[in-house]
Amino acid sequence: MKAIAAGILLVVTGGTTLAQTAHKLTVSDFKTSAHCRTCHSQIYEQWSGSTHSNAFHDPLYQAVVRKVAEKSQGNLTSFCISCHAPLATITNSVPEKPFDEKKASSLLSDGVSCEFCHTTSGTEVRVQKLSLGAYLFPRVGQTEILYGRHSDAHTEAHPTQSSKFLLSPQLCGICHRFGHPVSGMAIQDTYVEWKQSPYAEQGTRCQDCHMPAYSGKVAAEGKERPELHAHVFLGGHTEMIRKAATLQVHSGWSQKDRGGALEVSVVITNVGAGHLIPTGIPGIREMWLEVSAFSSQQQLATEKRALGLELLDAAGKSAMPWDAVRFGRDTRISPKKTRQEVFHFKLDKTGEIRVEAKLLERLISESAATYAGITPTPAMPMVEATVTVP
Repeated sequence: MKAIAAGILLVVTGGTTLAQTAHKLTVSDFKTSAHCRTCHSQIYEQWSGSTHSNAFHDPLYQAVVRKVAEKSQGNLTSFCISCHAPLATITNSVPEKPFDEKKASSLLSDGVSCEFCHTTSGTEVRVQKLSLGAYLFPRVGQTEILYGRHSDAHTEAHPTQSSKFLLSPQLCGICHRFGHPVSGMAIQDTYVEWKQSPYAEQGTRCQDCHMPAYSGKVAAEGKERPELHAHVFLGGHTEMIRKAATLQVHSGWSQKDRGGALEVSVVITNVGAGHLIPTGIPGIREMWLEVSAFSSQQQLATEKRALGLELLDAAGKSAMPWDAVRFGRDTRISPKKTRQEVFHFKLDKTGEIRVEAKLLERLISESAATYAGITPTPAMPMVEATVTVP
């Protein structure tokens, strides 16, 4: 485990600013997000209701990681925590039993906190390198300067400096791109999915969708700004998923068999996501297409098809991410691309048939929930379409 942790936390020394001297960071170098609330109350409230705030305490996350820790005898615990409590990871303050509330440090409980993003200049990370953890985490640096987007921002509370890195998708890539700690397989590659998309070419960033713009003040005593970014971090857990895709359904009786073979063609288009759908960790996030045929209110037939990246173990069987050694079938849909799925239903009924197609998603899949001994999260509808066949 020490070798893995060393890979995740490899020291990368970068330049410093405002004559700050880089040094190895400790818990005392950072303040918790609650400290920021005094001046940045609106942004703090946005963050506190986000998944970033709850990254470490999320009960679904903890249930899965506890099971992974049990299976790996604790060898993967630090790896999983590195993105869910990055400042605790950077400062080596993750206790041996991280989920013991009595031993949890304030940085551990803070999840993905204000100062993790706002003290990172970009010189501490190797943007192009896919490491064992994410991008390489900063282990040396400074924390006195807080980076923001406005060059004219000044306060007596702390030194400030504008940062292009803070506004870049590379910041998000620190955690939204990582490989398997042993095989190096790119288990989570959302940043690269965006990088290779039309959105990257046209200059649309992660922040433009996941941190919607609004006008207001960064701080209570600050200037009125025409464009701020809400720290809500919208994603697959919000209504945002309803904007990701469209469905087109075409159906008719098969020319080869008029005795009851109904052919249904469903075209799924990724119209609103700047990355593949589904994205995230395969085996954890789940998306599927469900097509059903009805006569009046009676359901005659239904079929579900999983859409995603299949992970396989050494025996070629479907596996959880930590047990995977290679990829299997990939049915994900790239940005602005389509995928067609064709279904055939043998039906005894005659008369008008109603065909319903639904695209659905789960944050915690049935297989992951079974593995962890928890209840799967409810299915969330993304989009649906209906067609009637005479």
